[in-house]
Amino acid sequence: MDFKKMTLCVLMMQVNTAMSVQYEGPSVDCGLRLYFTNVTWYSAYKLCEEENMELLIPDSDMLTFKPVLRGRIATRLSSLTDNTGSNLRVWIGALLRISSNESMDSRCKPLNVDLHLDEQSQPQEDVLCLSFKYSTTEIHAESCSNNRAFVCYNPRLEKETNCTMTSNSTMLNDSDPYVLCEDGVVPNFFASFKKDNTSMSYRFQAAENCSILYPEFTEIRHESTFVYLPHPPIYNPDKALSKWCPEPLGNPNSIPVIDSGCITTVMKKP
Repeated sequence: MDFKKMTLCVLMMQVNTAMSVQYEGPSVDCGLRLYFTNVTWYSAYKLCEEENMELLIPDSDMLTFKPVLRGRIATRLSSLTDNTGSNLRVWIGALLRISSNESMDSRCKPLNVDLHLDEQSQPQEDVLCLSFKYSTTEIHAESCSNNRAFVCYNPRLEKETNCTMTSNSTMLNDSDPYVLCEDGVVPNFFASFKKDNTSMSYRFQAAENCSILYPEFTEIRHESTFVYLPHPPIYNPDKALSKWCPEPLGNPNSIPVIDSGCITTVMKKP
């Protein structure tokens, strides 16, 4: 089952199923992980690869893909107490070659998508990377060296019944500006800890606003659909991203035109 169909099933289950505050329970929503971590497009690609996942490739049905992705990101943002959605953009596994006006996914398959081109990204670079703007569901083409959050995907994990993982606490809790903070008893959380026979909820919060940190342990068991890395590794491509995909054969009479932040194609006159 592909990303779109599986996600629609997830949304239907969420409407008809009472959600438990415990980790355990049937779920088919474990395959997509939001990394609330600002890195370059290539670093995002490599971080996903290291976790046996893939930088999320857009679905061919963009009309469905965009609102569904927004909904899944919204669910994952419940691991934060602060409202960050208005400015959030996430890298997705797709590129734009300006010279040929060709959009493609990271597997070099053609992609049909309406794009918004960031003004500061032109015309210095021939290849731009695509990001998804959470607040508007727009797909933007921008410099691949910009730092963004990102989403990884592995369809095999959709069948997991327990969306949890274990991480070293220094990767999650020894951080700035966000720390893992006690948030009372709430249904949506990143991690929990039993305190005086009560399971307390913990979510990421601005460090200056946190009163009680998550207890100091070597490891933290937490939701696997959200990860915050305060000090992510940096990866540099071994070749220019313009060489990522072979040069297209294309139509030699087709040229890209940038107008009002969007990209269209016109034909050269003979």
